[in-house]
Amino acid sequence: MSSTEAILSLKNIGIKAIPATIGLLHHLTTLDLSSNSLAYLSLDLFKLTKLRCLILSGNNLTFIPGDIEYLKKLTKLDLGNNSIARIQSKFGIVNLRKLKILKLYSNSLCKLPKDFGDLQRLAKLSLASNQFNSFPTQLCALSHLTKLSLFSNQLCELPNEIEQIASLVHLELSCNQLTELPHSIGALHQLTALRFTRNKIQQLPNSISQLTSLLSINVTANEMTVFPEVYDLSHLTFIHCNFNSISYISPDLSKLQSLVRLSLSNNMDSCIIPDEISQLHNLRELFLIDFGLETISRGIFALTNLSILNAKHNRVTYLSPSVSRLVKLELLVLSENRLNSVPSELALLSNLQELHLVRNPLATLPVELANLAPHCELLCDENRTLKDTLSSCSIFESLTVNSDLYCIATQYEDSTQILYNM
Repeated sequence: MSSTEAILSLKNIGIKAIPATIGLLHHLTTLDLSSNSLAYLSLDLFKLTKLRCLILSGNNLTFIPGDIEYLKKLTKLDLGNNSIARIQSKFGIVNLRKLKILKLYSNSLCKLPKDFGDLQRLAKLSLASNQFNSFPTQLCALSHLTKLSLFSNQLCELPNEIEQIASLVHLELSCNQLTELPHSIGALHQLTALRFTRNKIQQLPNSISQLTSLLSINVTANEMTVFPEVYDLSHLTFIHCNFNSISYISPDLSKLQSLVRLSLSNNMDSCIIPDEISQLHNLRELFLIDFGLETISRGIFALTNLSILNAKHNRVTYLSPSVSRLVKLELLVLSENRLNSVPSELALLSNLQELHLVRNPLATLPVELANLAPHCELLCDENRTLKDTLSSCSIFESLTVNSDLYCIATQYEDSTQILYNM
């Protein structure tokens, strides 16, 4: 412990009340009382005027007394996972003017006090899993706010005034009832991560092209029929557009030269991948699970930096020998397709660690695949003909073959975290 830090953790010890002696620890700077059964905060707590970090998450608190304003040095306050229904106006939290991080996730809040905007140093705010049915416009006064989570509320729209939070870097709006984003969102020029999964958005405003700092966008589980118009966002590295009804992707996809991960799974309108995908030279991960594919676009075979290709659960009947061009491929998932055979050129993929061919009508495999040993695991299914072929062919002895395990390759989630733990 440094001379300037005095830390006490009483986390998860089953206490129902704060010990009266706590008020004697005048030098405490960090106090963790999380995961207990506290139903109220005693006055002794507010004698700790040197506290900079107070963690009260996972208790039974329904109300925060105004006396908390005596903890004037607080920069971080975690009140998540309680039963708080109201934040006082004029007293208490709104007078903690040094607060930089405030966590109010998993409570019962439906509105904020009018003077909430007085927390001018606030940089990170989580209001996730509450009961807001309209965007709290008080947030628009928070000129230093960089991370905001309103995950899992009942928001139906965003106000145009959101453009006033010009400092925003991460914006989490997933699991709401949004049907559109306002044109003014294009004014958030510092935004690097935008996530609004599980809403009802059909298309993005044209102003989305003004978010020139954007690195990650996740529009999974909306009602989009056309790939998002993000083609001018040259810094984008992650796009997640799963569980929509995408029927068209423009050849302008080739303009996304910084793209590292593209996830288009569970779009069942037989969308054609443009050959221009071949120009995404930095693409490392491509997810096309349940995409209605009947063939793998030739442009995909030009992605020589690709390390993951997941095309599980499609209607692919033929795999081109050009797959051998994917020299950096480590994971290839072709399970649940209609392949009767696979090309021997797969054996040229010297970096391949896993090859998934589960639930295809394969009768045999090229003997050349034995050259993938010992670093590659081959996952097949319980096709008896294939199983007998493998067991009778000694050349496959050095290849790890799992013919009984039905393995589903993990599809990577967006790196943008839900802002519970900012």
